[in-house]
Amino acid sequence: MRNLTFRYAGDTPRHKDPVLCQVSLTIYPGEFVVVTGPSGSGKSTLARCMNGLIPHATRGTMEGNVIVQGMDTKDFDVPDFARHVGMVFQDPGSQLVTGDVESEIAFGLEIQNLPAAEIRSRVDRIAGTLAITHLLGRTIRTLSWGERQRVAIAAVLAVLPSILVLDEPLSGLDVPAARDLARLLSELNAAGTTVIILEHRTAGLLPLASRVIAMKNGEIIADRRPDPGIPGTERMQHLTGPCPCGGCPQPKDDLAGGRTQGFFCDRSRIPSLRFEDVTFRYPGEPEPVLNGISLDFFPGDVTILAGPNGSGKTTILKHCNGLLVPDRGTVVLGATPLSAITIADAARTVGLLSQHAGFQIFESTITDELAFGPRNLKKSPSEIGKIIGAARRMCSLDHIDPSTPPLGLSGGEKQRVAVAGILAMETPVVILDEPTFGLDPALKQGLAALLRRMSSEKKTVIVATHDEEFANACGDRFIRIAAGRIESDERIPLHSRGCTKAGDPGGMPV
Repeated sequence: MRNLTFRYAGDTPRHKDPVLCQVSLTIYPGEFVVVTGPSGSGKSTLARCMNGLIPHATRGTMEGNVIVQGMDTKDFDVPDFARHVGMVFQDPGSQLVTGDVESEIAFGLEIQNLPAAEIRSRVDRIAGTLAITHLLGRTIRTLSWGERQRVAIAAVLAVLPSILVLDEPLSGLDVPAARDLARLLSELNAAGTTVIILEHRTAGLLPLASRVIAMKNGEIIADRRPDPGIPGTERMQHLTGPCPCGGCPQPKDDLAGGRTQGFFCDRSRIPSLRFEDVTFRYPGEPEPVLNGISLDFFPGDVTILAGPNGSGKTTILKHCNGLLVPDRGTVVLGATPLSAITIADAARTVGLLSQHAGFQIFESTITDELAFGPRNLKKSPSEIGKIIGAARRMCSLDHIDPSTPPLGLSGGEKQRVAVAGILAMETPVVILDEPTFGLDPALKQGLAALLRRMSSEKKTVIVATHDEEFANACGDRFIRIAAGRIESDERIPLHSRGCTKAGDPGGMPV
């Protein structure tokens, strides 16, 4: 990359400034490069420049040059780079093109006209390596977010590209899957594949990296070889500075460590949300995804739902506001069964953030997006103005022009808009599905503090996440789901782990 500058097309204030500014960068064959930086720093845009999507498939203005395997991206089209560069996007749904898992993994091999036996062998081998053999008979629409992520990665790896670019590949993966992927990337790199990963969850990748690049405001602010004498979790702080809260201890990696049962007695409290023997099976699937779930959720708790991809976490969350209806059993909101009220009525009590912000952002400006919920709740214009202002401050959106179209933002910025939209509803029950997608460490710490503040206000907060450090920083109750059943339900005092300032008031720091 030589003096690379890029501006997205558009006439809003957001589009006046370049997303990439005079970036010059050389990556050599066989390197393992980790690119990190705050949300909105330009990482995903940088990735799209590596296979010709910019300038050929993305509206905007590009200056400078990108040379891939000797080919200038201005002179060759996207298909010319496909055999060299394998790209895994932030959103797996944007690159899954077939109806079932097996044909998805085989797709890139079939268009190369490989023999059927070779295709069969590669599909089986990559599915086994990524531990998704059990998914081969499944349709894409029935997969969880994390399962789709693993299928997208498998489809790219199957074609054996010489350069592998992965944008937030760990965002939807549970801990075992993330470790399996890191191990596989290390093996591919050792065999000669150039690996470039753009990621916020860097702790498990830094020990593998030959080089770490930090970005901010579209520029490269650091480009270093990791110091082998610094442990992985400390290398990122060595590169970009200490934790923004000011010297908090590192959260424990093991969620089970130090937990105590019965931190305080739930029997004396009235649940705000209750699952009573809930069973649910998606149409056409042979087995239920929830199998006899009974749970109580209480005001003042930040409850963490953990478990492998496909274990049923998202399905549980979609039952909390009536998006899904149990095949058997009952979900009770307060004292009222959800079956007795409409989804619109439930939305006055339950705010639900979907797993991917793009699924629930639809307005033309940030202001309209944040005002949508309060307007439907019949708030006055003055009330709506105050609510929007508070939500923007809490989610660090003040520096973005409110007239900006939210779907034109970076992945992390879209996520913050989606969180702000939920907060603007001011519901007593707040449910977040993988809320740290696209968020850098400082924003995660701020979101953890925000959730702790909400719990102190006696709101019921439920979070499904694979991010153990974030869970440790904000959770006080941890429920593990496996194969549609509750595997464990434990409490741990917040003061015994995580950030010592997680309960501080405030929002998500810039």
